[in-house]
Amino acid sequence: MNIPFNGAAQAKIKKLKELNTALKNLAKRTRFKTYLFVFLLLILAIVFRKALLTVFTIGMMVILAALVALHKRFTVVSLGIELYTFFAIVLTYAYGPLVASIATIAMIALGDFLSTREPVYTLAKFAVYPLLCVAAALFSGFDITVVGMVIAVAMNIIFFFVWGFLSQFSFFWGPLTIVINLAINYFLFSRFGEPLVRLLVG
Repeated sequence: MNIPFNGAAQAKIKKLKELNTALKNLAKRTRFKTYLFVFLLLILAIVFRKALLTVFTIGMMVILAALVALHKRFTVVSLGIELYTFFAIVLTYAYGPLVASIATIAMIALGDFLSTREPVYTLAKFAVYPLLCVAAALFSGFDITVVGMVIAVAMNIIFFFVWGFLSQFSFFWGPLTIVINLAINYFLFSRFGEPLVRLLVG
């Protein structure tokens, strides 16, 4: 048996149908906009793929350098293990001292934050590393291993006196840290310096 609908019920059904139609139309428009947005992102990724790859690579270098510095959180003395110097020189050769300085400062900021270093040590590194990047840029025509090791020696000498001025200095751990740092940097520059620069530039 058919139950007759009154006017109010019919009006509600009509509104529900209209709402359903509106939602379907909205879904179609939203789907189209989503496809258009994804398409535009793909176009931008293709056009600016080199720039995006550069940003991604530098970001990964910042994170890696910061994670390596994390060991300082659990050690009483510095062991001379760091990637700041290597990445700073490589980035200077690839992109110039400005980009290298900004990236290195980001590495130091994140690394010292994770390892809970005193702000005074962080500020000292903020001051020194951009100068090292500029110095490396002046001699970027020479072999990266030679320049990298000269910069590493200069960096260690500078911080040898800076750390001695800022804190109690250990005449045992100081030279040992320098030897470890120079050995690590020589290995990195001689094995990976030039290939990494070519990878970044290419």
